[in-house]
Amino acid sequence: MQSGTGFDFGFEPDPKQLILRALFEVDAPLDLDQVLDRVAGLPGIEASVVIDKQGGTVKSSRGKDPGRTSQFEAQAQLAYNKVISLAADLNIVDAESFTLRTGHGSMSFFNAPKACVAVLQESPLFSPGVRERLTLVTRELSEMLD
Repeated sequence: MQSGTGFDFGFEPDPKQLILRALFEVDAPLDLDQVLDRVAGLPGIEASVVIDKQGGTVKSSRGKDPGRTSQFEAQAQLAYNKVISLAADLNIVDAESFTLRTGHGSMSFFNAPKACVAVLQESPLFSPGVRERLTLVTRELSEMLD
């Protein structure tokens, strides 16, 4: 068959990866480390962490600054627990994301049933479309943690 001719029926062997591959413009399945590194590579994001809400484990990206990434990884789960506790105290039960802004920077938490993705931001506001991408990535990672 000549190049450029024939049929492609578009069979997708792993539909769970379809959204992640579209978001990150790749043509191969991604593992957790690759997803976290790509999240940290989004505009305005310095580092990313995923918190497995069932197992309690925390995993981080390589990040742009290893020292700050390591510090953020250590803070992320504690900060997440405090944010969720505060939200419960305020009867906020359906928020999908929270952002904490301090003099040392901003961190945002994206919540899904089985996972939370936390990001350390380079500036207080997200670039256009980044918040939405992070929401979708968090939903997909939550499914991957089954």
